[in-house]
Amino acid sequence: VTHQVGQAVNEIRQVAVLGIDERLSFELACDVLSILDRMYARDIHTDLDYWTAQLARRYAVSSQSSALMADLMKQSSALTDIVRETAVSIQALATEGMQLLVDGRYREAALRLLEYGEDTFNARLLAIACNAGARFATEAQDEKVVKAAARAYELIERFGEGGLHLPQELAERVRHYGATLKEQFTAPVTEFAEPS
Repeated sequence: VTHQVGQAVNEIRQVAVLGIDERLSFELACDVLSILDRMYARDIHTDLDYWTAQLARRYAVSSQSSALMADLMKQSSALTDIVRETAVSIQALATEGMQLLVDGRYREAALRLLEYGEDTFNARLLAIACNAGARFATEAQDEKVVKAAARAYELIERFGEGGLHLPQELAERVRHYGATLKEQFTAPVTEFAEPS
């Protein structure tokens, strides 16, 4: 507002890197996206597309959150497109994971979705990894799946449900998966641990 463009870029850069920080909430992410939109409209484009995509990748956990993020970009259609395209790519990854679950390929789903989840910190993808790991636990013991599912749940616990902005129904299922993981995977993790 005061036209201190250089200082604005430096300040927002410090906040934007919080896209990979557990302290960032969805509400703060929306504030950052709104600021990025204003900066883009003033022809400040450096890194704005990267920061926008990073935040969208983390918080595109539902159609509602994706639409809300896109609606914040009122002045810059380019950033709106980034949010929408990112949401579509996250949806495709989630669909892939759910198809693996439907096909009973729990091991593959747990490992693949953890990889996607660690890359994006997207709660929806991490929740699917938890789901797959919990289901796999009832069928077999596999060190890699044990660690993948435990890591997915650890990320969800670390980032917190509020920060991950999970829909209520999904949050309840994740808590259930987490309980299953803790109950079923504690012993295997110890059992498979490498001797020191």
